[in-house]
Amino acid sequence: MRFLRVPTQKPINLYQYLPPHSAHAPHIMKGVTYSLLRQYKHQNSLESDYIKQAKLLFQRLVARGWNPNVIKQYVLEADDCLRSMECNPPPPNQEPPLTNKEVALLHWTFHPNDIPKQQIRQLYNFHCKEVLEGDLGIQKFIVAVHGAPNIRSAVTRAKLIQEHGNEASKYFAGEPIHI
Repeated sequence: MRFLRVPTQKPINLYQYLPPHSAHAPHIMKGVTYSLLRQYKHQNSLESDYIKQAKLLFQRLVARGWNPNVIKQYVLEADDCLRSMECNPPPPNQEPPLTNKEVALLHWTFHPNDIPKQQIRQLYNFHCKEVLEGDLGIQKFIVAVHGAPNIRSAVTRAKLIQEHGNEASKYFAGEPIHI
């Protein structure tokens, strides 16, 4: 017996995707498009249902105000990537993971008019890479771009409540926890 998975979407769904004028990095919408298409691909047994969902996604994003050419490019790139991964899954990583002392992590708050991440990396490579690799043993530089804080992040800030003497930092530092 074979089960078919068919798409169902609630008629009252408002499909409130990010608008093009939001202050999000351009790659965010590319990632949203990819993840939705990946979800549609896994949820649908029939290719025709997946294609129907991809077309609906395109139409909804264009209706939201996105440039049809940009969204078409995002959809086609995501579909190509999904189809190539189907045939050629990535090989497992054989390298041992880097320690925290071997990674330099720059936290950067995104702003649409700010310096691009690629320029930050170029500046690092030109001015800092040789010194940090040679003197400090840094093997990887990561620019982590974050969204700017907003009202929601201030209102819903979560705080970890920890018992005195059994802090999570002690566990991750390798110290024993005494209960």
